[in-house]
Amino acid sequence: MLTLTGRLSERQRRTLTRSLSLVLLVLGVLGFSLFTIQPPPAGAPSLTIFAGYGYLFGALPVNALHSILRIALGAAGLVLAGNNVTARLYSRGIAVFYGAFAILGCIPIKSLFACSSPRGMS
Repeated sequence: MLTLTGRLSERQRRTLTRSLSLVLLVLGVLGFSLFTIQPPPAGAPSLTIFAGYGYLFGALPVNALHSILRIALGAAGLVLAGNNVTARLYSRGIAVFYGAFAILGCIPIKSLFACSSPRGMS
């Protein structure tokens, strides 16, 4: 339960870190499953790393690098969730990492970091 200051208890923080890590780990493993990946639609952007490219459950674009990254981050989170300090650092790091990519995804630059162009740009 949240305290009066709005902070999580140590146990809640570790549980939240374990849960987030398990979600990342499962998504990473499912990214390699042929049963959950659908081929990209005709208008999908091309990628530099095409290995394993498809849409997880038809909604999340993934490739092999994406899946490996999710597995690595999930495994690291499970290891770091045992201690309150490392669980907090891991959660903050994940928030900054994915937050930065969310912001970069909103910037309409045709070739950001030599990656493919965002959807809708020619």
